[in-house]
This record gives sequence, structure tokens and C-alpha cells, in this order.
Amino acid sequence: MTRKTTVWIVCFLGLLLGAFSPARATDLSLFVSDEDLSFQAQQQIYTYAGNPLYIGGGLFYSEKDNRDSWLFNGRLLVKDLYQKTYNLGLGFETLVGHVKPSVGSDVFSVGFYFCGDVNLEKTPSKLPISIETTFFYSPPILSFADTKRVFTWNLSAYFHINTTAAVGIRYQLFDINLDNPGGQSWDNSTLMLGAKISF
Repeated sequence: MTRKTTVWIVCFLGLLLGAFSPARATDLSLFVSDEDLSFQAQQQIYTYAGNPLYIGGGLFYSEKDNRDSWLFNGRLLVKDLYQKTYNLGLGFETLVGHVKPSVGSDVFSVGFYFCGDVNLEKTPSKLPISIETTFFYSPPILSFADTKRVFTWNLSAYFHINTTAAVGIRYQLFDINLDNPGGQSWDNSTLMLGAKISF
């Protein structure tokens, strides 16, 4: 079984688990470009004082320069109240994987996760558009294996077809400083197209 086949199997299983989950809210997204793939899933598991608690995770896979790199992430975060135009979230995330700037390097980091979104459907304009952004930062003290420091950022814009499905465009950036003799880093920025379903 090739590594690409394994990646698609992981995405398919994630879609199945999300579809049959008893959680009260689930988001599944898949974005692709010619050389990159990003799959993310997030589920609400609890609500305390009106603030929903989510658990989530996903996979990023890249074939740029004919070098396979992959990263798994898992996170726990709290988001703001429902039905707001602006929504902010804060939590923790773990990133694990293997990247190849020139030689293979193992990635393992724990850090801080921030997210925010703007939903124009909840404004007087009623436009079926939303914008989301996320940040992840892991300082050197929380970076292990061959990892020295990690910063990731993505910005997504969605057009909502209905209350369940949306198509979108995403810019994703990875900046992973590696602790190796060459002092190399793995930098990846990509523009992807995809879709998200919520139920």
C-alpha cells in the first residue's frame, strides 16, 4: 500500500466517523491542491456556561519537490457563544509527523491554538459567506524530536450552499524550525480548494 493510498484511507475513515458521531455538532473539511492535501474534523463534546468545548484533529500531506511530508494534529479548544457574528476560540494542539526539507526529520510539538471566524450570514447583509482563521504556535520548550519551533497559520473563505455544505478556498502556511546539523527548516505555503460539511 502506497503512502498516498494510506492518506486517502485516513480521510475516508474520518468522514465515516464524523457522519455517524453522536456529537451535537460536527465539522468536516477537505482541501486539496496539486501537491497538498488537508483534512480536518472537529466535534462539540460539551457545553459549559454557554461555551462549547470541541475536540478535533486532522492530517496534512504534501508531495512538493517529490518529497513526502505528513503531519497529524489533535486539539482541544473552547469557543465563544453560539449565533454570534464573530467567534473566537482558544485551546491546545499537538502536532506529530515527518517532514523532508532535504533529509527526513521527525516533528513532535505541543502548543497554543487560536481560532476566529466571521459569519456574514448573521449580519444584516445575510451574505452566505464566512471567513475563518487559525494560528498554532509551539515554542522551543514544547518542541521535541527534531523540532525546534513551530508556527502554522491558515485563512479560509467559504461560500455556503446551504446550512450544511460550503465550498471554499484556503491559504495554509507551515513554518517548522528543525534542530539538525544543517539548521534547516521546513516551510510550506499553499493555496487549496475544498469543501466543508457541518451537521
